[in-house]
Amino acid sequence: MATLTTDRRSGKTAAHNNQHSNVQWYDGKRRHTIHLGGKRYTKKTAERFKDIVEALLFYRRNGITTPEKSVEHWLQNAPVELRAKLAKAELLVVDEAKTCQQLWDAFLKFKAAEVKPTTMKVYRDQSVNREYDRFITMDEYGKLLAACPNQEWRTIIALARIGGLRCPSELQRLRWKDVDWEQNRFLVHSPKTERSEKHSHRLVPLFPELREELDKCDKTTEFVVQSFQGTAWSLYEPLQEISERAGLGKIRCPFVNMRRSRANDVVRQFSEAMKRMWIGHSWDVMEKHYLLQLEEDFSTC
Repeated sequence: MATLTTDRRSGKTAAHNNQHSNVQWYDGKRRHTIHLGGKRYTKKTAERFKDIVEALLFYRRNGITTPEKSVEHWLQNAPVELRAKLAKAELLVVDEAKTCQQLWDAFLKFKAAEVKPTTMKVYRDQSVNREYDRFITMDEYGKLLAACPNQEWRTIIALARIGGLRCPSELQRLRWKDVDWEQNRFLVHSPKTERSEKHSHRLVPLFPELREELDKCDKTTEFVVQSFQGTAWSLYEPLQEISERAGLGKIRCPFVNMRRSRANDVVRQFSEAMKRMWIGHSWDVMEKHYLLQLEEDFSTC
């Protein structure tokens, strides 16, 4: 239950317009507060904001991903400042910021109709940065699992390192209904490549190491990773804390590197064709962004 409170800032008069509204709630561990100060909101707006917070808290507790129409309408038309406050409190998922790679890809698409193929090749050859590439070994994977605070985090890491999922985009859409236990496989929905009907989803094996972790999960929820639904999916900092506890230090681009490590495993253990189907990108992308030269490769020469 959220509550609406007001306070007066130091040095202000007791005039009504100098009162600042706050929305507070307690999650069982600590009290959270959203301050509506800095901009004068009417009492009616503040009370409606409190109602929205209560609704979003209810959705999060009950795993509801589709809000009521009245709540959805308010969220779509709310001031950017209020949406930002909800996102900061992890009650609202905002549109993901564009990465440099996404912006560069958009630029290339725009320029493709204007420049010659040879110029496009020059453009494309400029966009690769392998400075933070890292292969996360299975020994390091085991240490990460051991350092996890709960089974959900073990599952997140297993889906990234063993399943090769993009995080969070593919991870947050994975439902238990997508897991086919009898056929030993699961369906991955890929928003990054969904523009192409052939690449909007892919089937991935339930590799033994992954199945071991999924077997331990609570399967009464809708999503495989349930507690982050309805939040901003801020996984980076918690993962770094896990990595520090595991004695691995800071891992740059941790989820990309776990996916990269799995792609290298699949190429070496199975084939490039299996990698393309299970990991979900072409050989050109693999060679340009994912393929690593490992120490053990020299021992096979």
